[in-house]
This record gives sequence, C-alpha cells and structure tokens, in this order.
Amino acid sequence: MLQNYIRVAWRNLTRNKTFSLINIFGLAIGLAVCMLISLFVIDELSYDKHNEHAANIYRVNTEIHVNNSDFNDRTSPPQLSSVLVKDYPLIEKTVRVIGSGNMLIKAGDETFTETNAYRADSSLFDVFTLPMIEGDPKKSLAQPNTMVVSETIAKKYFGTTDVLGKTITADNVHAFKITGVIKDPRPQSHIKFHIICSLAGDEDAKSDFWLNNNYTTYILVKPGTTHAEVNGFVNQAAKKYAEPQLLNLFQSSFADLEKRGDWFRYKTVPLTSIHLHSTLSNEFEPGGNIQYIYIFIVIAVFIMVIACVNFMNLSTARSAGRSREVGVRKVMGSNRGQLIAQFLTESVVTSFIALLFAVIFATMLLPLLNNISGKQIALFDYSTPWLPVALIAITLLVGLM
Repeated sequence: MLQNYIRVAWRNLTRNKTFSLINIFGLAIGLAVCMLISLFVIDELSYDKHNEHAANIYRVNTEIHVNNSDFNDRTSPPQLSSVLVKDYPLIEKTVRVIGSGNMLIKAGDETFTETNAYRADSSLFDVFTLPMIEGDPKKSLAQPNTMVVSETIAKKYFGTTDVLGKTITADNVHAFKITGVIKDPRPQSHIKFHIICSLAGDEDAKSDFWLNNNYTTYILVKPGTTHAEVNGFVNQAAKKYAEPQLLNLFQSSFADLEKRGDWFRYKTVPLTSIHLHSTLSNEFEPGGNIQYIYIFIVIAVFIMVIACVNFMNLSTARSAGRSREVGVRKVMGSNRGQLIAQFLTESVVTSFIALLFAVIFATMLLPLLNNISGKQIALFDYSTPWLPVALIAITLLVGLM
C-alpha cells in the first residue's frame, strides 16, 4: 500500500512540475539557510567543551579600577598558581600559560614565524585535554628547554611525528629538545597549542611580586565546587598575598581603594564562557559574541517558520484544487483514511526531496561560510552526530503538518 502511495505521489509531482519545483525549492532554500546558521551557532557554542574537565576549569582575570579607569586583563601574578593549590583543597590543579609572541624557528636555511607558541607548566596536561601522540604527558614539560609540538608542526619541520629527542632552535638563540607530540588543537579552542615550551627554569615564573601580572592562570577544581567558591578562593589569596605589597608600595589597602570607589580584585571565568562572553582586548584568539548568536538563532527560526508556512500553504492550495480527483477516488472505493494517507505521503515525499536539495545547497555554500567566518565547519562530523537525525525529524514533521 505504501509503495502505491509513493508511486502516485511521484506521478503527481512530475505531472505538476512548476508547482512542485516552487514548493520543493522554497522549502529547500529555507532548510539550507537554517542548516548553515545552525552549524555556525553549534560551532560557536562548542568552544572548549571538548576538554574532559571543561565544566570544572576556570581562568583567573585581574580587574583594577583606579581614578575612573579600568585595567582588565586575562593575566595574574606568577605565584598565584602554586598558592591556590597549597591553600585551597577544592582546587586540584593549576597551570600557568604565557604567549611567546611570534616565535622564529629556523629550519635549514629558512626561517619561519609561528604564532601559536606558548610557554606552560608541566601540569598543562592535567588541566587541558591534549591527546598525546608521542611522549609522556607527565614528564614532557618537566625539564627546562623542552618543547611539545603539534602534529602539524612536527610534520612541517621533520616530515614525521617521530621527533622525540630532536631539537628546534627558536629565535636564533634557544635550543629546545622535543619531548612530546600532541594532536592538532581543535578549531573550537580559545587557545590553540601548536608549540608549548616548558616554564621550568624560567626566572620570571619564580617571582613573588604579586602586582606583576604576566601569566594566564587556569584552575581545575573538584566537581561540585561552585563558581562563587572559586571567586572566593582567588580573592582570599589576593587579600593574603597581594594586599600587603599594595599597602607597602602605595600605602593603600583594599578597603582604602573601595572607599575611593576603586578596586583591585581577581575574577574567575568558566573556560567554556571565554570565547563568547569575554570582552577583553588581549585574548589569545579573537572571540565571538553571544548577542550575535542569539540574533542568528532568531533569524534561523524565523526563516524556518516562513519556509514551513509557505510549504504548507502551497500544499493546501494544491490539495484544494484536486476535488475532482478526490471524488473519483471515492467512487472507486477509497475511504477518508486512505485519501488522507495519500495526501500526507505526497507532502512527506515532497519535503524529503526538498531536504535532499537543501543538503546539496548547504554543501555548495559551506566553503563560502567557512571563508567568511574563518572556520573549518563540516556539514556532518563527529561533533554533531545528532544533526542528520534532527534534519530528518524536522522534515518529516513539516511533511505531516
């Protein structure tokens, strides 16, 4: 019976080509646009969520307000990291990261500039999920003058990932021994580690001056620890260690600053909020804007509603003009249920043909979207296994409405 419904539906579609094309392409364009917007939104919302402990990772920002001027930064003093682990049991691990700027790397007679180069503590692999291809994550950054590189960097300079023990000369001065190779960082990362040099032996990292903010500190807390608790920890540390130095240098305590309407404080930011919610100008990577995401969602819903309403109106108008066919079918013995099933089958078949064209349109336009946004979005990949199911469900629902 179903096979017969589909055969009749196809015959009616081909018989009324103009109407069918208008209906199919109207819905297909709407679906394609919504697919592209959805892929962009999903990509933006997924930043840093691939980290195993993403929900329990925070970054420490410094906020200073003096004489009606704000100095907000993603950095913090070097000793904050060790103090937090020592003084607060709910903090499991911390790691300090500092950008190395444009690192010059010499390979043969050529010199290359690498922008995604950082220095970090060996605890980096305890906080962030950075799958290692070669090397031991617990030892790879434990010694001075050691370096971990991404798969891309290893292949770029050596043609293979089997590079443990080899040396890279950076900035024509520093020779680093490669002690690990990690998989390339996910595109959805607010900080993309391609070159990581060890902080071990760095004299600046040993400084106990709490008013010098050079390092970006990330905190891994125990599950169940609230954001308010984490903020409390870092500001207790500020009062215990930074305030005495502030008082000594400027004869002002935190209370004195507050009386003048000024402040010096630390503020923690959830890892997964950095990309879309940060307003800092010195982020490691350009961020997004959550307001734009809301706007795109509204636009996608609006387009989808318009496309569906248009599809249903055209289908209804077409059905109303087939009263003669309905009369003939009733004379031939078709009951009301069979007639409804036939019309619904035609609508569903039309909607799935529209889905097929929508996928084709989206595939054609995706490179343009990637070029404009600077992203590497794929139509279907491991991060959105539910998307095909959602598209089929939406298409089926539209066809049955």
